[in-house]
Amino acid sequence: DDRRWDDYNDLSDLNAHTLKEIQHFFETYKLLKGKGSEVAVHAFKGKEDALSAFEHGKELYRKTYGK
Repeated sequence: DDRRWDDYNDLSDLNAHTLKEIQHFFETYKLLKGKGSEVAVHAFKGKEDALSAFEHGKELYRKTYGK
């Protein structure tokens, strides 16, 4: 329900700086939590890939834990 993002539907709607901020977050957040894991973001995928990954995750959850 964050209205700031209402006009964004896919990666092409984001500017390059926002993508760099997102990349930096994912590459450093585990280090900040002391997990010590290094994360490398090689590329971003679009909305269809994200929706597909989400559905795949839901199916894996159903198979593992039921409804």
